[in-house]
Amino acid sequence: MKYAITHCYTDKNKGDAAIIVATSKLVRDLDSDADIKMFSTYRVGDQRLNKEHEIIRRHAEKVHPALFGEPVPYLFGWGKWTRSLSFILDFFRYSMLLISKNRKYVNLFLNKEEISALADFLESDVIISKGGSFLFTENTSVRQTLSLVRLLYPFMLARRYGKRVYIFSQSLGPVEGVVNRYIFKTALKNVSGIYLRESLCLDKYEPVSELCNEVPFGIVPDTAFYLGSDVDEAGAIDIDRRQFNVGFTVVDHDFKYLEDDREREIRALEYKNSLIESVKYLVDTHGAVVRIFPQVIVDNSYLGHNDIKMSQEIVNAFAGTGYEDSVIFHEGDWSPSQLRCMYSKMDIFVGTRLHSVIFSLSCSVPSVNISYHGTKSQGILAGIDGIGSCVVDINKIDKHKLIEKISFVIENREALRLSLRQQMPQIRTRLRRAMEEIMFG
Repeated sequence: MKYAITHCYTDKNKGDAAIIVATSKLVRDLDSDADIKMFSTYRVGDQRLNKEHEIIRRHAEKVHPALFGEPVPYLFGWGKWTRSLSFILDFFRYSMLLISKNRKYVNLFLNKEEISALADFLESDVIISKGGSFLFTENTSVRQTLSLVRLLYPFMLARRYGKRVYIFSQSLGPVEGVVNRYIFKTALKNVSGIYLRESLCLDKYEPVSELCNEVPFGIVPDTAFYLGSDVDEAGAIDIDRRQFNVGFTVVDHDFKYLEDDREREIRALEYKNSLIESVKYLVDTHGAVVRIFPQVIVDNSYLGHNDIKMSQEIVNAFAGTGYEDSVIFHEGDWSPSQLRCMYSKMDIFVGTRLHSVIFSLSCSVPSVNISYHGTKSQGILAGIDGIGSCVVDINKIDKHKLIEKISFVIENREALRLSLRQQMPQIRTRLRRAMEEIMFG
């Protein structure tokens, strides 16, 4: 069978890359003759299309540019306003595919690469919108609405041509604004099925619950749990297991959704101070070696927060304090499998990046998560026995709350490790069964 996996983001986000690789692995484990085409979030002409899909490219027959991808400046050096021109022109071109099904006509608006992408999209037997959390709007700004339209486009195109399309292992919402809610429900109401990766978004966001009243849906684990250890881990650094190793991932979170500048500064400082104090606690009370890993290393701020800056700031905070030998930043462009391998050698893990925690849990490493977006952390981890209470909301974080969760995990780590070992095979089985329903159900 032929499969299309859409919404493939950059390899520089290791959690997103893991989702894509794991989805491909799921499909191939169930269909050894699978022909998989992947569709990037980057458009034709975007340099990132060729540079930032090296990991996922090994798991597909072809990686195509997006059909209606992320806009890029046409005139570099002339300001970001030219990205708006890019969006307007692409909106016109790709609207033609929804207006007419005459391939000779619509091909007039596409170049060679886009024509090839469209052909493989329409020839797919099953279209899978891969996991993650990207179908949402945090506010009612025009930018958020346009972004939502662009991300919903593959569903509109699939609907226009009567293709089977599934949302697999995603968190949906929030969807703010009447217009956004209308676009959201209209674009998705004819999908073949929705597999949410957590039920909390269903309970908390009315547009999601209304949509799932109209469309077949189920609850599955996050796809990254399926990554496993049977992919290449060569190149992962060696970790001294005789030490008490604690892994960290740190998001450079700017609390941009808060309107008051002073409040943003206070929250950011509290978050950073909580991390620093928890490191001190671990070194002072357990002789820990704290190892900070970069989970996301994208270059552009509008693509997401890069972990390197904040990670270095945490390490630099300990310079000349006597702690510096116990706080190590393992900077590098690691693959998801390499990171997972290194995380598996930690005694416990403290992750702000959700997928760093998922990597750790999949290796039976007890973990604490600092949640910072929507319901995804609380919802996903609530499904893991013993871990659901190990979540700290970044908006309510202080050093006492974080240290309390870390202490709990340390004190109960053997029981938690045993429980995780028992749960992981069940989680992988649930993912296989859900994918079987999509492919053969």
